[in-house]
Amino acid sequence: MADWDITRITAATDESEDIDDPDAVYVVKHVLCFHWPYDDRQRLIGEHVYEDTASRSVEKVAPEDVVTPAMAREALAPQLERETELV
Repeated sequence: MADWDITRITAATDESEDIDDPDAVYVVKHVLCFHWPYDDRQRLIGEHVYEDTASRSVEKVAPEDVVTPAMAREALAPQLERETELV
């Protein structure tokens, strides 16, 4: 399973990453495996996450491709209004 998350990385967080601009936004890509064990009564009893560290890559996102929280809020507001009216 592949998992993509957008995160802000600085040289202070991980000096091994190739970060040339600590103020930029980066995409971290890596393969993860999640395992959730359950007991005999079907209750969740844990979570195990395994990362394939060899698959990890970090790429800088072009500024014009970054979606800010304000941009997301504006774009999603009409849909959120419709959804909350149904509740």
